[in-house]
Order: sequence, then C-alpha cells, then structure tokens
Amino acid sequence: MMKGDEFVLRLSRSDLDSQPGAAVPHDLPGAVAAAVKDRTGRVVNLSVASDPAAIDAGIVIESQPGAAVPHGLERCDSSFAARLKRMQDDLRFVVADMLFGESKEPGAPGAAREGGKP
Repeated sequence: MMKGDEFVLRLSRSDLDSQPGAAVPHDLPGAVAAAVKDRTGRVVNLSVASDPAAIDAGIVIESQPGAAVPHGLERCDSSFAARLKRMQDDLRFVVADMLFGESKEPGAPGAAREGGKP
C-alpha cells in the first residue's frame, strides 16, 4: 500500500486525449478517490498529470512531489505492459493449457488432474 494521501495519476497520451477540451477524463480523480475511500476508508487527494506517461494503456500512480512521504516518492505502475509482465509466469501455463490441453506446472489453472482430465 502506498503511504501518504496525495497522489498524481499519470495516463497514456491516448487516455489524456480521449476527452477533447476536458482537462480530466470523466472526473477520474473523484471516481478513484471514492473507490479508495469505499474499499479502505482512506481519504486521498488526487490529480491528473498534464503530461502523459510513457505507456500504451493503463495508469501510473505516483506520490505527489513535495508530499510528506516517509520513504520518499512512491510509484505504482499499473500500465498494461507492467501488469502483463507481472502475470507472465502464470499466463504462460494458462496459454500452454489452452494450446496443448494440460500444464506441466502442478496446481496451475487448468493443470491436468489424476486420470489426465482437467
């Protein structure tokens, strides 16, 4: 969990441009802040960076520069590429199971069970 209560949401160029003339797509800071409060009880202040993140899709969340964060600036990369990379090992077995019918990794989703049937 990120520390502090002030964060900057960094979007891709296409997401920033998705609402011509609008500074922030669909009141994203308000929606995210409400979701954080509902799920954790924390009240956070969010803003959207005007410059795009170097990502194709997703979002990068950073602690607000100058905010009192105990361990310096924090960053959570939830871009599509970063999430895919974190899931790469698990997805490898899922794809193998889809292609070849069984996975060699015990306990992997769709791994063959006793008798050779998933």
